Amino acid sequence: MNTQVLTDAAGLGGHHRQATVTTADIATLDALHAVQLVAWFTSEGELQDANGNVLSATGLTLETIQERTRAELIRSHDTDATRAFWSALNRGEPQRGEFRLPARDGGSIWVEGAYVPSVSATGTVDRIGLFGFDVTARKLAKSDSADQMAAIAKSHAVIEFDLDGFILSANGNFLEAVGYDLAEIQGRHHRMFVHEDEANGEVYANFWRQLRNGTFQAGEFSRITKQNHTVWFQASYSPIFNEQGEVTRIVKYATDITRAKAMAEDLQGQIKALSHSQMTIELSLDGTIVTANRNFLETFGYEMSEVQGQHHRMFVTPQEAAGDAYLQFWAKLARGQFQSATYKRIAKGGREVWIQASYNPILDKHGRPFKVVKFATDVTDTHSGSAASAKGTAPQETEAGLKSALMRQSITDAPNGMALLDSMGTFLHINPALCALLGAAPEEVLGQRLDDFLASGAPLFGSDDTSDLEQGKTQLIQEERPLQRSDGTEIWTMLHLTRERNSSTGSTAFVLQVQDISERQAAQQLKIDFIATVSHELRTPLASIKGALGLVLANTQIALDPKVERLVALAMKNSERLASLVNDLLDMEKLSSGQAQFRVSDQSINMLLSQAVAINQPYGTEFGVDYALELPDSDIWIKADADRFHQVLSNLLSNGTKFSPRGSKVRVVCTPSEGSVRVGIIDAGPGVPESFQNKIFQPFSQADSSATRQKGGTGLGLNISRQIVTRMGGKIGFQNLDEGGCEFWFTVPTIKGPDVAATQSAADDTGNETQRILHIEPDSDFAEVFDATLADRFDITHVANIDAARPTLRASRFEAIVIDWNGPDSEIAAFSKELRKLQPHAKLIGLCTEDRIVGAFGAGNFVKGRQDMSVFKAELVRMLA
Repeated sequence: MNTQVLTDAAGLGGHHRQATVTTADIATLDALHAVQLVAWFTSEGELQDANGNVLSATGLTLETIQERTRAELIRSHDTDATRAFWSALNRGEPQRGEFRLPARDGGSIWVEGAYVPSVSATGTVDRIGLFGFDVTARKLAKSDSADQMAAIAKSHAVIEFDLDGFILSANGNFLEAVGYDLAEIQGRHHRMFVHEDEANGEVYANFWRQLRNGTFQAGEFSRITKQNHTVWFQASYSPIFNEQGEVTRIVKYATDITRAKAMAEDLQGQIKALSHSQMTIELSLDGTIVTANRNFLETFGYEMSEVQGQHHRMFVTPQEAAGDAYLQFWAKLARGQFQSATYKRIAKGGREVWIQASYNPILDKHGRPFKVVKFATDVTDTHSGSAASAKGTAPQETEAGLKSALMRQSITDAPNGMALLDSMGTFLHINPALCALLGAAPEEVLGQRLDDFLASGAPLFGSDDTSDLEQGKTQLIQEERPLQRSDGTEIWTMLHLTRERNSSTGSTAFVLQVQDISERQAAQQLKIDFIATVSHELRTPLASIKGALGLVLANTQIALDPKVERLVALAMKNSERLASLVNDLLDMEKLSSGQAQFRVSDQSINMLLSQAVAINQPYGTEFGVDYALELPDSDIWIKADADRFHQVLSNLLSNGTKFSPRGSKVRVVCTPSEGSVRVGIIDAGPGVPESFQNKIFQPFSQADSSATRQKGGTGLGLNISRQIVTRMGGKIGFQNLDEGGCEFWFTVPTIKGPDVAATQSAADDTGNETQRILHIEPDSDFAEVFDATLADRFDITHVANIDAARPTLRASRFEAIVIDWNGPDSEIAAFSKELRKLQPHAKLIGLCTEDRIVGAFGAGNFVKGRQDMSVFKAELVRMLA
């Protein structure tokens, strides 16, 4: 290269000067070309030249690169970013960063460096040089890492902290697991998720100290949700380092293992309970004894040191141990085949022991057996009795065994499904009828537990019911449960469980009877489906009729003819009676089938009773009866569903009012006791007739059921009240009083009340601006009643469905969205998430025909026809205050 005058292209600071290029400068430029990618462009952005490093990195010829860059320049020429980039270069301003160049097979390479303008002697940019290094591999690795992090965030709960433990951000999975919105936790400390004693401890302080020092932390952690529940995470806390090796933040990646943890703890509890009541021994696949529990050792008369490491053959006769059947027994276990039967074993000193046992191969995560666990029950007495009977002898000590043998034979011959279970619910004996019902052979059932066949619901054994049965406190357990057959199908059954005690040994067994009720259950399901249809088809029009009639009667600006007004009032009264009948029928059915939803929260019983009396006082006035409320001096708190509690009070107050003479009082007396509170409703009526007392809580029961009876009602209120009180953990009853009248009473458990000083309510400051409500309702008649009821307080917008709501939500702000929803929970949950993005401040409230708990309805679900619209309006005002 000849010596010539060039503009200094090495100084990227924007100062331009002319310099005479020396031999040393040429050597420097050659070195630059040797290690860097260098390309030259016109001031318009067209590629003129490129060095060998560019051609090698892209895998293209110079002509091909020129064509590709020209085409890309044309495509991007009109973008603001492209115009700003080349304009800055033409002003002589270098541009630093990561830039893309075309490569073979339609790909690209990434260059980290700078575009540097070359300024002529006249001060204009005549060409532009790109100088840089190929960072494609690093860029792809970084992109791959980002993709991996994004994938992890989709499936894991992720939360980010600063070095002191204050929350910077969290993803949706984490927020869903702990029940918070991001705004509720951002800026707060991690200690909000742990118990106070843990947060104040040295272990917790050291945990964050180690994270700040860059030490990775991983394990299983229990955390506290917004609802004060415990959630378990399998989590890693990862310190994030900058380029200087300094920790800048902490990121936690976690998986919610709460369910798995609960299942593991339940399983551990079952195994522990099983170990207490049965003999257990663990063996390797070749029959070597690993360990045994105390029950086993005591039954066979050994210490652990005498059996551990020995072969199982020590418990059988030498002849059996040498036989082919014994070898096949262990070969089957090694292949993973379950073994169950009654076995003769030899205890220490040669004593015979008969056991009912199951040998259970335990599989690893690949489905391969790696050990065997045996559960066994000592049935020596039974076999002794059978042997004595076979010899024609019946000494006194074998009577228990004879009785047991006869019982087993009776079970075998029974036409219905029957089985004999031990105290943990393990099948000891099963008859052919039950095997047919389960679609399984006896060997597939024996040694298994009844709870293993329950298709749904809580385990039967280990519950208070079976404990009471075992102790003789109750004589029978009777439950409707679905059982899972061997082919995976389910069958509805009625289970009858009774106790059988061995008088000589004191051991307890259970006799199980199983009745197929599939046809009855199918009929029940048809009834439930019919009830659901009635719920939807009756509640909405009834609510519309009631609402419309109520508005007509309440409108003081319209003077109705007295006869018309009387007819409207009569229609209103009868619509209320019809709505009450529909609600009672639906409530009774849902409560009886266990489908009724309860929204339990901490409630002041003093407040609940005051509200109930106020709400029902107009009903008492109609009958000329006054209500007197007698409350304790101090407030009492309970866990209850407020609406259901009011339902009980309304039923009992209306019942007392109907039977009390005009001018009398119905007293509501609240009396606290240890751990519970008693509420009594005392009327001034004639009392409950003796002939009716044993039927009073039965559905459709009335003391006077004739067509000419004077007292109205469906006969369902007391039955519904009993079921509600029972679900709240209480009891209900009645007593005729000596001085006249009758008292209906119920009790509910009490809880510790909140800290009054910490929960003082803020002043109600709603402002003067009208609040906006979006009402999503497919029934136009009910929408009209809704508007007429609430329009004086709220600005109402109606749409028919969610699809119609979306553009409205994007266009306008609403304080609440009220929706009639009868679809799947998953769809309303998806809409709730969408709503949080569109209008995170708005409350989502259900006003539905069905009584159900929907998690998306954070502000609650109200049932059409159960709440009067004026009551709903008052509740809406309170929620939005």
